[in-house]
Amino acid sequence: MGKRMDLIGQRFGRYVVISEVGCHLPRRFVCRCDCGETRIVRMSSLRNGTSRSCGCLRAKRASELRTYDLSGQRFGRLVAKRIIGKAAKNSNVWILDCDCGGQAQASTHNLIQGHVRSCGCLKKDTDRINLEQSMLDKTVDGVRVPLLSQKIRSDNSSGHKGVSFDKRSGKWRAYIGIKGKFIDLGLYSDIADAVAARKAGEEKYHAPYIDTET
Repeated sequence: MGKRMDLIGQRFGRYVVISEVGCHLPRRFVCRCDCGETRIVRMSSLRNGTSRSCGCLRAKRASELRTYDLSGQRFGRLVAKRIIGKAAKNSNVWILDCDCGGQAQASTHNLIQGHVRSCGCLKKDTDRINLEQSMLDKTVDGVRVPLLSQKIRSDNSSGHKGVSFDKRSGKWRAYIGIKGKFIDLGLYSDIADAVAARKAGEEKYHAPYIDTET
């Protein structure tokens, strides 16, 4: 049997262990907090850090959150202007001006912890940059390969990509785009022929680029 761990005299946060309570499991210890209060705390709570004070540490932090003056301070793209209310745990809620011209509201806690850094524009810009970089990474000879496999647009009336009805001729037109160019694949009386022409166009113009990604 291994040696029984002795915590007496050890410090855990604001607690100093004074004595052990009994000899039963789960093991519990009498702890004195720096504020003078004593509590009985489980050994597991001391060792994993879930209990670090009698509650005074939490109260101290809450008090600090209530009194922090963030006016004029910058948090990412935001600059704190004024307090407009209270959040959970009495943390102040601030209104902030964003560099993009927008505004945001955030609690002192979320600002200090770095959870809020913009009015939302930062995420949008990051998503856009990531998308652009992803597209750039998948560009072959100037062709953005993912665009070749895009779904049919919602305003497509034929039900087939690259096929539309030409009112002037009363026929179905097949077409395709590549490198910013529009390529007319012809007019057809039967939509099935137009669809077949579009498929042939995809094999000729799109497939060579798509094959490089597979």
